Amino acid sequence: MISAASKISVSSSPGSLTLKCDISDDFKLLQWFRNDLPLPDDQRFSLTENNKTMQVSNFNSSDCGNYTCLISNEYGTSAAYFNVSDDACEQNNSSKLPNNLLLLVGLSFICLVVLCIILICICKYYDHRKRKTATPQEPIYDEPTTFQEEPVILTVYPVYQDFIKPKHSNQSEDFGYSTIPDVLRKISPHNPHEQQATANMT
Repeated sequence: MISAASKISVSSSPGSLTLKCDISDDFKLLQWFRNDLPLPDDQRFSLTENNKTMQVSNFNSSDCGNYTCLISNEYGTSAAYFNVSDDACEQNNSSKLPNNLLLLVGLSFICLVVLCIILICICKYYDHRKRKTATPQEPIYDEPTTFQEEPVILTVYPVYQDFIKPKHSNQSEDFGYSTIPDVLRKISPHNPHEQQATANMT
């Protein structure tokens, strides 16, 4: 008696597809085919429950097509078929799109924050280095624009008067002794009126 594969049950979740071959009797061999070809040697395909359950992880558009569950025993073979349409692949890809978009946005935000931190650190480093290497400038003082007039210095002639008159006239010349009339006479010897006034003073 040939074991009959009545149908293939399908269950899916975001990013994965599970196909189960429903069998009523015992079988000797069970094989899975996709588009009439054996399943590719890919770790994404896994078989459990004595090959009755086939699961595809990381499901994508290349996994769409016709799947066949072929069972055989000493009496013959039987098969069940299921077509994974393109619509199912598109729905599965669209369900993964928001997650990928969120991941991309999150990575972009993290990169932007890291870049801002690096730029801030670079600006602070160069600003600190600029302040450290700057030489202090000497203060500039404005020179006065107004000049003060110099005071007029009057010439004062020294006058020496001895209270003790020398005995000889040549002593006044030798030792620098002089009287007020002598000094005035030397200053203005040609003014007789001044000489008379000086004589009256003495």
